[in-house]
Amino acid sequence: MTSRLPRLFVLGGLVLGLWMALLSATAFGSRSSDAVLAWAPPDRMAEVLAAAPVSLVDAGSRGFVVLRGDAPGFVPALYASGAWLVLPARRRGGCAAGLLAP
Repeated sequence: MTSRLPRLFVLGGLVLGLWMALLSATAFGSRSSDAVLAWAPPDRMAEVLAAAPVSLVDAGSRGFVVLRGDAPGFVPALYASGAWLVLPARRRGGCAAGLLAP
């Protein structure tokens, strides 16, 4: 039983990583009016917001922000300016609500 536990952790991590990669890839299809949840290190977030064509919708205390694009191609611009993760987001509810709580 103990030899199966590490394999389960590896499998779980692989499934979680693939899921996050899939969600991140779907963000590239976002229209400029769509909201996205982005994360960057908190000390770099101001640079990310200044460099990408986005408007801030909501912000959390852990480096997560909800943004709306002001121009097509804003998701690649977020990654190029230093965002580590960009996912499609809803304005209310969903996973973003817990990440944006103070």
